[in-house]
Amino acid sequence: MKKIAVLKQDFLYFQIAHFLIEEQNYKLIYASDSKQNLYFKNSEQDSYIRLVRKDLIWTRDLKEDIENEEETLRNSTVYRLSKKAKWTYLYISDVNPFFDFHYIFSTITEGNITGNLFSPADVMEEEELAFEKKFSPLVDEESALNFIEDVKQKIQSIEREREKAIQRTLFYGKPIFSSVFLFIQIFFFFWLEFNGGSQNVETLVKYGAKHNELLLEGEWWRLITPIFLHIGFLHLLMNSIALYYVGTVVERIYGSSRFLLIYLIAGVSGTIGSFLFSPTVSAGASGAIFGCFGALLFFGYKSPKIFFDTLGTNVIMLVLFNIVFGFVVPGIDNAGHLGGLIGGFVAAGAVQLPKKQSKLASLVYIVILIIGIGSSLFYGYNYKS
Repeated sequence: MKKIAVLKQDFLYFQIAHFLIEEQNYKLIYASDSKQNLYFKNSEQDSYIRLVRKDLIWTRDLKEDIENEEETLRNSTVYRLSKKAKWTYLYISDVNPFFDFHYIFSTITEGNITGNLFSPADVMEEEELAFEKKFSPLVDEESALNFIEDVKQKIQSIEREREKAIQRTLFYGKPIFSSVFLFIQIFFFFWLEFNGGSQNVETLVKYGAKHNELLLEGEWWRLITPIFLHIGFLHLLMNSIALYYVGTVVERIYGSSRFLLIYLIAGVSGTIGSFLFSPTVSAGASGAIFGCFGALLFFGYKSPKIFFDTLGTNVIMLVLFNIVFGFVVPGIDNAGHLGGLIGGFVAAGAVQLPKKQSKLASLVYIVILIIGIGSSLFYGYNYKS
């Protein structure tokens, strides 16, 4: 009897899952490994359903489930995007709990979350969810098992397609220019070392470091050349590691041609930021690398689900850490970093993501980029001169 009772619950559980996917236009957005915990989203109504196959006997069982799930939910993309959305938790169980389910549920959840506990018997009469059909009772064990297996296969297929979509997004291009830029900055480091030293100010200025007075005299190429020069081995090492890891990710997402534009525009933007707010001689790929972070933030803005499911938290923490670190530790050109970060974000908007292009949005970002760089240079040259 126990085996039949469990099968009845599983049969109802997967009938509801099938119904939500096939007939109610809900999109499956998460499935636990056991397939006993499913999340669905209806974008048109901004509503979510959590379907749970779980026996709740004691008050403690419900509280533990809600607390654990709330913690998981708060750390997920779903919650970040849907704090005010309508949530419904559906528990499928054949056990009557020793507590008032609705009262306890309402005391431990937020106002936008409602919950229901169903058994195979009483779900047929439930009207609150506005289901448009009655679910079939268990008649034939073999047919029920086959149906359950079919729905599981459907869920797995949806998950595989989602994984493929993530792979196509994160591995669109190959890291060509990130490797080229890495080689160039290593080459020029040794060039500086053998021609006076990478920490020698005169050598740095001679070979293209940012120098405000020379920029004012018309040596405009110093907006670009500092990107490839580094001051000391530690400076080169840190930026090379960052370029290897962050640059390759950005180039894979955006493709090589877009990455080339983002990197150079961000590098120039970083140099302009340093030109405006820092009087010292400076060099390094930091502005361009911060531009890569800016491009990743733009990716997060355009594809938040994939971003937060993969890179998001780490990227945001790294950006915040480096900005704070730049303000706390003396000698760091934070103006160049912030200039590169902003330039990278806007440049990413100008080139747009592959397969998610908007000509109008691209034009808007191009105009912002031209106005931003143009006005900054106009202010810098007129103010400093």
